[in-house]
Amino acid sequence: MEHEGKKRRYLVRIPDNYELNKPAPVLFGFGGWGDSPEEFSGYARMETTAATDDAIAVYPEGFERAWEPAPYAKTRDGEDIRFIHRILNAVDADYHIDRNRIYAMGMSNGGGFTSVLGCHDQSTFAAVAMVSGAFYNPVESKCQDAPMHTLIMHGTHDKMMTYEGGDRHSAGYLPVRTVLGGYLQRNRCDMTFQVSPAPGDAEQLMFNGCHKEVQLVKVPGEHTWFWQPDTPKVVWDFLSTKTRV
Repeated sequence: MEHEGKKRRYLVRIPDNYELNKPAPVLFGFGGWGDSPEEFSGYARMETTAATDDAIAVYPEGFERAWEPAPYAKTRDGEDIRFIHRILNAVDADYHIDRNRIYAMGMSNGGGFTSVLGCHDQSTFAAVAMVSGAFYNPVESKCQDAPMHTLIMHGTHDKMMTYEGGDRHSAGYLPVRTVLGGYLQRNRCDMTFQVSPAPGDAEQLMFNGCHKEVQLVKVPGEHTWFWQPDTPKVVWDFLSTKTRV
């Protein structure tokens, strides 16, 4: 696809149970810096979940394999969001999709871009999930004041994108609590929560009083797509039950 003067590409996987007369949810997956769509779809392992039966999975490729708003990305000012809209319209033209069940998930740089979608594009996406997100400062800039079903998974021992925020590539990135706080505010949560144990000594925090559901999974791990807890299962179990309206 030619998009705003750049050659872009994306991978589409059709679910095993796809039926022309049944609208299918669409799951967008955004890999980390340097990931091809094939590489991310390989290690994300969404085919191990019910998503392989239910959802049309779309894996776009970042321009030069990077997503805004990271400092190393070559796209800016909503260019990647517009690219995703073009993909969605193309998929909608070819398949029968459920516009109320459009989901986004991402890892690292792709997690940061997923948060941009969760911040700016609540009219398109029903829910977002960010894993080991690279939350460079613009991710919380000028967000639309609208709720979004949100899941954040992050390693408390992440040395690349530390839980407490920091600097990388000569740019600041936000603490997990700051990104989480933005979603809690936009979802009008009452800031109380329940904590439940999760596999791999992780903790699952479920926040109360939210207009749309917000969860945080704190994993005693590093910068990775986690095996424990089982990331694809956690992500799809969360996303698949959500609708935009």
